[in-house]
Amino acid sequence: ERCRKPLNAGGFDAALTLSATPEDWSAAFSPWTAEPALQTPTAIIKGADRMRRSLVPSLLDVRRINQGLGNAEVELFEVAHTYLPKKSGLPEEVRMIGLTSGGDYYDLAGVIQGLLDDLHCEAALQFEATQQPLFTERSAELWLGKERLGFLGEVSAAGLETFGLRSPATCAELRFSVLEQAAQLVPQYSKTSDYPGIVQDINLVVPEEVRWAQIQDVVTTHAGPLLERVSYQETYRTPKLASAGKKKVLFQVSLRSAQETLTQDQARDTHSSIFAACQKEFGAELG
Repeated sequence: ERCRKPLNAGGFDAALTLSATPEDWSAAFSPWTAEPALQTPTAIIKGADRMRRSLVPSLLDVRRINQGLGNAEVELFEVAHTYLPKKSGLPEEVRMIGLTSGGDYYDLAGVIQGLLDDLHCEAALQFEATQQPLFTERSAELWLGKERLGFLGEVSAAGLETFGLRSPATCAELRFSVLEQAAQLVPQYSKTSDYPGIVQDINLVVPEEVRWAQIQDVVTTHAGPLLERVSYQETYRTPKLASAGKKKVLFQVSLRSAQETLTQDQARDTHSSIFAACQKEFGAELG
């Protein structure tokens, strides 16, 4: 069920699972299609007679097995096919990358971003709201440009119970063909700026329901050409903020110019643009 084969993006181990699952596992997570899973006339093992529509249920089972064997860290991935039924005709056989981690939503989002960086994907990773029964509210539909890449989320309490898991888990599933199309596998030269950059901490008070992915999208859109990187740092919650339905989100922006050394005025203007956009979009306040 587990072998040592690290995934470059995060030290994950490769898993090898069956192509069929029990009916309740199949029903637990099927974000790609609502069509009923194909049923095999003879189960591969007892109860496993549904051709999988997702790799996630199988990986959660491997996670359960490893936890039962006392493995402290269970970080797994699998590259395999899913079988997506259609209303008519043959099913679509789709190659996916499935991941499961003991880290949280942001940890696994970082692993996915690391994978995209390793593949030199130019399109930015985008996070859209999704509602999946297996996941908590900390979940997202992932997009690369105009292509739907996959799904990411923390497993809910009910999901942990369904798969017999004793500790928190986060899962993701990525469509392999989207990564193939976006990957830049031939190294390209990119000149690094000769000028120093400026790193700024920004602390915003926002409504509790605002997600980091939304803030990141607004910052990326409105920061201007000097933005080099935006990175999440931490979320603060206090009784006073909670009573008002708010939280503090701390993040960093890295600014750099290819033509000149940045001035403090340029950095302040960028900061002002970011805050104004977040204020308009979320009613944000400076923390």
